[in-house]
Amino acid sequence: LLVALGLRSARSDVDAHARSGWRPGPGSLVGVAGLAALVASFLFDGHTVSEGPRAFTAVVDVVHVVSAGVWGGGVLCLVLLLLRSRAEASELSATDLGIRFSVVASVAAVAAGIAGSVLTIIVLDTPSALWSSPWGRLVIAKALLVAVAGGCGAYNHFALGPAMERGSGDQGESSAEVERRFRSIMAAEGLVLAC
Repeated sequence: LLVALGLRSARSDVDAHARSGWRPGPGSLVGVAGLAALVASFLFDGHTVSEGPRAFTAVVDVVHVVSAGVWGGGVLCLVLLLLRSRAEASELSATDLGIRFSVVASVAAVAAGIAGSVLTIIVLDTPSALWSSPWGRLVIAKALLVAVAGGCGAYNHFALGPAMERGSGDQGESSAEVERRFRSIMAAEGLVLAC
């Protein structure tokens, strides 16, 4: 609720960004407080209290949740921002946004993957529990979805990002066609992460 209130009241901050650059306002503080409360909630339930050394598991769990939130939330926000800019026919550059976010997304995705792998090792009693327990099968399904989303992100980062910087694709595509493909792949990544 605090995050939603913070985002709602921060809308004017976002509109101001279009004019002069974003400045934190009262809505930002409410959003940060909501985020902190949400992350702290993971310290009192789930893996943190049920498996492994509590302090270590808590740190790994927080890294996993925050980095996954940065990656997934960032991708979804970027998709929504790109869709909104297209609907309003604004001059918002998918190239600039994509290139800037790809570095953050890459670091967040790697951190989420490492922390998730460590959590899996902590929680599983034996490797066979991956395919013999419902939780293990869910972890496998989640890992497959993350791999697909990571593949989309890697394609955007390593193939389409450089093409957008050059202003044309490898097969003579125009910059508009490359940007359209970037938006499509970004939307697919967001959809998979939402799943």
